[in-house]
Amino acid sequence: MKSSNIYFLGLLLLISILFASCEKLDPEGPAETLSDTTLVAPISTLTIPVSYDVQNLEGLVNDKLQGVFFKKWLKLNSGGDSLFLELERTSRANLSWANTALQISFPIHVSGNFIKKFMGMSLKNQAPIEAEMILHLNTEVSVNPDWSLNTNTKLLRIDWIKNPELKIAMISLDIKVPIEEQLFANQGTLLAELDKVLREEIKTREEVSKIWNDIQKEIIINKKDPKVYLSAKGESLAAKFLNDDTGLLTLLVQMKAYAETREGEPPLFVEQPLPAYSDQINDRDSVQIFVLAKMSFERANQLLKEELLNQKFTSGNSAVNINELNLYATENGLAMEMEVKGAINGRIFMVGEPAFDEETSTFWVQNFEYDIQTENILVKSADALFHDSFLKFISEKLVFKAGSLIDELPNMIITALDKGKTGEKIDLEIANMHAMPYAIVLDKNEIQVILETRAKMGLELKGLNKNTKSVRIN
Repeated sequence: MKSSNIYFLGLLLLISILFASCEKLDPEGPAETLSDTTLVAPISTLTIPVSYDVQNLEGLVNDKLQGVFFKKWLKLNSGGDSLFLELERTSRANLSWANTALQISFPIHVSGNFIKKFMGMSLKNQAPIEAEMILHLNTEVSVNPDWSLNTNTKLLRIDWIKNPELKIAMISLDIKVPIEEQLFANQGTLLAELDKVLREEIKTREEVSKIWNDIQKEIIINKKDPKVYLSAKGESLAAKFLNDDTGLLTLLVQMKAYAETREGEPPLFVEQPLPAYSDQINDRDSVQIFVLAKMSFERANQLLKEELLNQKFTSGNSAVNINELNLYATENGLAMEMEVKGAINGRIFMVGEPAFDEETSTFWVQNFEYDIQTENILVKSADALFHDSFLKFISEKLVFKAGSLIDELPNMIITALDKGKTGEKIDLEIANMHAMPYAIVLDKNEIQVILETRAKMGLELKGLNKNTKSVRIN
């Protein structure tokens, strides 16, 4: 054989080896992590101002306490003197709210009879006692350990509009002092009906129980299979009355819970008993929710395979099909292994780091590149442009848009409150919802993400009448 033919055959052999090195890839990818970590989300905080309009409450008190609301024989002294009093509201009572107490001015018409014991005889006035007064009351409100409302109404002072006149045997007597003494001494009986009305209308235990249970009811996020729902587990409740607005009696209710997303059919909800009452309220945003979301690599690969397998990617005159893929965690981030066929045959590895874009509320993979062993081989191929465009094509598939979840959080909270009929009595406003990543953890089994959201919330009960107005906590 001529030396030129030997040279030609050797050149063909060398070209075929180089061509095969460009087309056939079989590198070793980055090692899979052995980490088996369970991420626990911080506790979430939901602060809801439950408010009653004082004017509406004033109207209700005036409706319920009409006519004669107090009548009783009162023993004045050891000598047997006694006084029969009837108290009747004559005009509208006025209510205001200050220093966690209701200030009430109560206009009263006083009528009564006086009996005096004298030398074994009873002397009684012929003309009934008639007088006008204003009772100034102070009702301190608080929450009992069982979350029911506690009221403690006290008589502060009495302003006489018309003095009481008593005539016995042509003698006029000033009995303002004994009447006042008896009203102060019997104020528990006198004001019991007012306390009863307030406790019947301001049903703190009932409303707080609705909030506590409604927030813990599972909320469907994705109705398609596999179903995804948001689950919250309540941990504690606290509440306190605010003094910010004289026109609103506001109970600030703060609930703490752990929240996470889960796959599957939501379990049947069972109502949870109220936890112990506490008045320890943290000064934070009205809404601070940490949502723990998990996705197994098994599920992630299933979704990616539905998207990418048997799809042809073309760039210029080159084409490649993805026959198999596997997304997994490494010690440094995410790795994607793909078996490809076409312009390139073999295995390709791509690696990157999970990241979150707060402006677009999007999870994506940053610094996404070919693995170094893959890259060394690809660089030798004739079409570097193909590698870059393929890399971009795959990275665009590794994107999760969380904006819809964030946008839906206000609706989820409202929906939760609606479920227990609380929604029929509230005007809820959630504003300035903002989301940010709190933690991203990859282990050998799953991707775990904690998303932190903050917002402002306003809520007002409308149970007293149809008028409402927004309540904002800043």
